[in-house]
Amino acid sequence: MWELNKKNIIKLSSYSILVCAIALVILKGPKLVKNSNFYIDSIAKVQLFINSILYSSNYKIKNVEILGLNRTKEEEISKYFPLGNHIINLDLWRTREEIRRLPWVKEATIKRRLPDTLKIDIKERTPIAVYKKKNVYKPIDETGQLVEIEVHTVLGLPLIVGEEAIEKTPELLKILEQIPELYRRVRAAQRMGHRRWNIYLDGVHDDPNCVIIKLPENDPATAWNRLYKLDKEMRLLDRDIDTIDLRRTDELRIHTRNGKKIKSTTKNYKELSL
Repeated sequence: MWELNKKNIIKLSSYSILVCAIALVILKGPKLVKNSNFYIDSIAKVQLFINSILYSSNYKIKNVEILGLNRTKEEEISKYFPLGNHIINLDLWRTREEIRRLPWVKEATIKRRLPDTLKIDIKERTPIAVYKKKNVYKPIDETGQLVEIEVHTVLGLPLIVGEEAIEKTPELLKILEQIPELYRRVRAAQRMGHRRWNIYLDGVHDDPNCVIIKLPENDPATAWNRLYKLDKEMRLLDRDIDTIDLRRTDELRIHTRNGKKIKSTTKNYKELSL
């Protein structure tokens, strides 16, 4: 849809003047040659007419409709559109870019509804996890980008730590979400050595209920599915276990809370004494 913005209005004004001039040449050609003042006067009247419309008091901002807000406050957006300002003079591109710099804003669309209304559609970023570094917590969005705003709670989302963890988070969560029964128990994930992940179930770090799952560097999805099958068959996660190491496909290593270390091949894991 063609939007009646400032550039298009200026273009339309130019076209209007040109059309009028051509019409005058065709209809009043002989007369224009003898009296150039008639041509100049006609053009001036056209410009005066256009200006009287564009800069009329009817074209002041009276209504601002803002849609799509969730985490962004309305006043953070409305401050860019003071009521009473001229609607034609608003620089849509520059204003949109300024709005897009707000922490939660992913995209913004601004449309004029002449003579006095602006409609702003906001698309916000979706938090999927919270990144922690030096006791500072910031959300991670669905594209693996940090939202530059500090939060004081994990918002019910997984806590992410470790170098190079931020951009890898969407890929990890896509794997973990494949098994909802396990994903509901995920509390945190730690990127280990820029290569792989440790997953914390039912708690974090010193939490007595926490179970650490060590995923392999290659094919973590298969290891995550393997954990699900082990839990279904042995109720492994209900036992007194501290760590489950799934880094090797032919071996299962378990640390219990009382310090016992158990290693078993995949052929006899059902006979584990826990």
